[in-house]
Amino acid sequence: YGRLDGTTIIEQTAITGDVQIQAGDDAGQTFTYTSGDGTYRLAEVGLTLYEESGQPFQTVTLTIRDSFNGTILTSASIDSNEMTTSFAEYTFDVADITLNDGQEYVIQVETTGSKIRIGRSSSDPYAGGTRLNTGGNVQNNEDLTFRINRVTNFTSNLVLHHTFDTDASDSSGNNYDGTLQNGASINTTSG
Repeated sequence: YGRLDGTTIIEQTAITGDVQIQAGDDAGQTFTYTSGDGTYRLAEVGLTLYEESGQPFQTVTLTIRDSFNGTILTSASIDSNEMTTSFAEYTFDVADITLNDGQEYVIQVETTGSKIRIGRSSSDPYAGGTRLNTGGNVQNNEDLTFRINRVTNFTSNLVLHHTFDTDASDSSGNNYDGTLQNGASINTTSG
């Protein structure tokens, strides 16, 4: 497997308000996804955020958990010096992790400081989840503004695949065979 650009599988971007987080007061968003393959691999999560002006340095951490304040499955952080004082999307490159189709997971966002604002949407709610307040309670008909990308499998829509294990044949089945030139050979001995 490998990451091409990743495929966006969930996206909620209409900002109708915001949620403030500070140290000890996290925000959350539940999500579910069904790939049809039984599992899928998460690549990155985008959040629409900003830091209020005049704040000291802080770190914003996004975790993927099995429940609010539950087991951390993966995490990524950004420093506030990378943030602006108006809404912008920030990408959290989470470690590739395999998640189960149809299972609910939680995006939980925390900071080491204060006055980080996360975009909130109350128009056209995301059907596969909902926003959680700082206590982990469901906020009906509200979502954080977020985007989730899954890992794209390099073998999907593969046009050409040379293994170079014995010759320059195309293993994709598309018959784009290569030809070794000028006496070139492939060493098939191990060692």
